[in-house]
Amino acid sequence: MEQTINKTSNMEEYRRAYYSCNKITMLENAQRWREANSGKYIYFIVNEDGASIYTGSYLDRPIVERISFHLHGHSNLHMDAMELQEKYQMSTVLFKNFKEYGLNKQDIHFLENYYKTEFVNVLGNNKVRFNEDELSMTKEELIQLAESVPYEEFDIDKYLA
Repeated sequence: MEQTINKTSNMEEYRRAYYSCNKITMLENAQRWREANSGKYIYFIVNEDGASIYTGSYLDRPIVERISFHLHGHSNLHMDAMELQEKYQMSTVLFKNFKEYGLNKQDIHFLENYYKTEFVNVLGNNKVRFNEDELSMTKEELIQLAESVPYEEFDIDKYLA
C-alpha cells in the first residue's frame, strides 16, 4: 500500500514538473492545432433517406469539436450517435468549410438559414438571427458560393461502436 502511495505521489510530482517545464510548448502546440483545424462550417446530420435531421453552423473552431459534442449527446439535441441512429436512422454527417472565402458570422448564419429552408430538418428549423446589413456579399452571391463549396464527410464510425 505504501509503495502505491509513493508511486502515485511520484507520478503527480512528475506530471507537475513535466507540465511546468513544457507548459509554453504545450499551449503553443494546442493553439497551432486549433488554428490549423479551425474554420467556418455548416454541417448536416443526415439520415439513410438523405434527409437532413439537423443543420447547424460552427465558427472559428475545429468542426470535430462540435460534431463530437452532438454525437456524444452533449448538445441541444440531447441524443448520442446511437440514439440518433435508432430514432432517426442517422447515416452520416456532412459539412461544408467556408474558411477560405473570408465570410463573416452574419454570412454563415444567413447560409445556415438558407440550408434550413432548402432541406427541411426532421428535428425542426430553428432560424438563426443575422443582420442583413452586415452581409459581405449579396444573398444571391452567398447562395451561389454555398452551392459551389463541396460537401465533406465526417467519420462517425467510432461514435457508433
